[in-house]
Amino acid sequence: MVRFEAISWKPSSGEPAIINNLSMEVPDGQFCCVVGPSGAGKTSLLRLAAGLVAPTSGRMLINGSQPEDARPTVSYVFQQPVLFPWRTVLENVQLPLEIRGEDIKGRIDEYLDLVRLRGTESKFPRELSGGMQSRVAIARALITDPKILLMDEPFADLDEINREHLNVELQRIWMAKQLTMLFVTHDLAEAVFLADRIVVLSAKPGRVFADIAVPLARPRTDDTIDSPAFESVLREVRHALRAATKASQTEEQALS
Repeated sequence: MVRFEAISWKPSSGEPAIINNLSMEVPDGQFCCVVGPSGAGKTSLLRLAAGLVAPTSGRMLINGSQPEDARPTVSYVFQQPVLFPWRTVLENVQLPLEIRGEDIKGRIDEYLDLVRLRGTESKFPRELSGGMQSRVAIARALITDPKILLMDEPFADLDEINREHLNVELQRIWMAKQLTMLFVTHDLAEAVFLADRIVVLSAKPGRVFADIAVPLARPRTDDTIDSPAFESVLREVRHALRAATKASQTEEQALS
């Protein structure tokens, strides 16, 4: 469970808040997507959950603990795969276990199978497609058996076909591992396809503007995307995002 209690955060005391008085909770096993205008604090929200920064005010709880204490149970996948070019697929995936000094034997194959990368163990990142690099990054994040996976637009740089394919793969992995997911994206269709629930943030400073349930059956497929129910949820999210942006613009004009 990820819990934000009246969280505010600013980079320094002299700067405006990126996030202001934000409260939300992601229950165990839920796939929650976060969308919002640029500058709404989406990445900052993930960094707070990962314990990479501390809130200026309010409280963060990860499974009832402070983020820094819960860090072993949390993994973070960045927008770029951030693979070490001099390490093979196998060596990149096993790196977190090396750092922790944990046993590597018998665990790598499971995760290479999970992301469907068996047979690529000896390849270097430069020999892989963008989609395959993303899967290596996901395997590396999962190798420590986290309870919570934070993902910051991990497929943003991929073409539409690869993105849709990896959305299906990520859904499969999430269902297999029963993870709690907090996933940031600018792609509203991606959010609707993946999420149990979509949180729409207002523009800077970020606050929860709308909280939208996604009542689509799983597993979701191409047929799901073509369904009237999918389009209905997508329309609701799109309208909420437009309203959040408009409200923020009105607020800025009132203050100017």
